[in-house]
Amino acid sequence: MSASAPARPLASVEVGERLPPTSISLSVQRLVMIAAANRDFAPTHHDVEVARATGAGNPYGNMMFVMAMFERAVLEWAGSGARLRRLRDVRMMAFNEAGMTITCHGRVTSVDPAQGRVRMELWLEAGNERRTSSAEAEVELPV
Repeated sequence: MSASAPARPLASVEVGERLPPTSISLSVQRLVMIAAANRDFAPTHHDVEVARATGAGNPYGNMMFVMAMFERAVLEWAGSGARLRRLRDVRMMAFNEAGMTITCHGRVTSVDPAQGRVRMELWLEAGNERRTSSAEAEVELPV
């Protein structure tokens, strides 16, 4: 489902349902563009030596990148008519580094018909299926 589609109806959602995986390949150029878009000029996003000094192998994405990946995956699944009400407990457990392909996954954990809301767990994985980040989301769908 594309982000321009109307919101999917709440009645079509089931607990345990998986969101379709959403992937992006990270290059230094892409990391620079992402960081510049949210005015994060830290050298860890473009300078290999500085990134390595922090324990990473290469320049890496920032928290705004992680949150944008989660938002993208949720809204592609839910449609543009949905409302992302909450993104919480966002955790970065490993670096999302240049040279990696990062894939966002998700699973519906609860459906609240009275509120018209769906909760889900989300996580990012590097190409080797190692989780790099996680979060919980709450999205509002039409009843």
